[in-house]
Amino acid sequence: MSSKKKPKRPLPPSRRKGMRIYTLETVVIGGPMTDEFLDANPVVSRTFLMLGDQTLEKLHWAIFKAFGRDDDHMYEFQFGSQPMQRGAANYVMHEDAADDFAGLAPRTTLDDLDLTTGKVFFYWFDFGDDWWHSIKVAAIDLGKPAGDYPRVVASVGASPPQYPFLDDEEYYDEEDEDFDDDEDEGGPIVEGVRFVELDEDGPIIEGVRFVELDEDGEEKPAPERDAGDDPKPRP
Repeated sequence: MSSKKKPKRPLPPSRRKGMRIYTLETVVIGGPMTDEFLDANPVVSRTFLMLGDQTLEKLHWAIFKAFGRDDDHMYEFQFGSQPMQRGAANYVMHEDAADDFAGLAPRTTLDDLDLTTGKVFFYWFDFGDDWWHSIKVAAIDLGKPAGDYPRVVASVGASPPQYPFLDDEEYYDEEDEDFDDDEDEGGPIVEGVRFVELDEDGPIIEGVRFVELDEDGEEKPAPERDAGDDPKPRP
């Protein structure tokens, strides 16, 4: 049998000539972090090396992994002078929203953005918990890539827990103080109304009737009605 080695796959032309290698300093500037965490980690940052032909989506996943997150959410890259600046060029993840923004993160490379050294832009992750990051272009070099990209080359501070208040009952009591999800044997109660399945004799409203409860949670008797007010029979 032949023991010849397989020839190595040639690099694409852009890499043979040298390409832009970006150094991106990414700092967490907002999110649900506890006071204790912030006291111990006044700065939380990761510095990445990325290639010019890699996309903003690649950067999203690099940040996601570098900060130890495990639950993916919506994200957006914003190119204003500050987060949420009106009229700024923003890049989103879904095509159905692309018409209202500058472009799609999965299709936009770093080289497409005409970045310069010192440029700062913003990355917004999880539109509910609002994790905000500033990203500074610390350097742009021209060279022949070696190794894996994107990759972390510097790290400051611990990774903040993605859901630091998950076990904090007091936190969620404050968030949901206007919502009552108590249940009894008859089913869920929502603002004094219980959803009850019908029997054969009950009035039909799409298979459900609304039953008003008294202060003790008991069903109030239905008001008396004239025969002419009876609901129409089920078709």
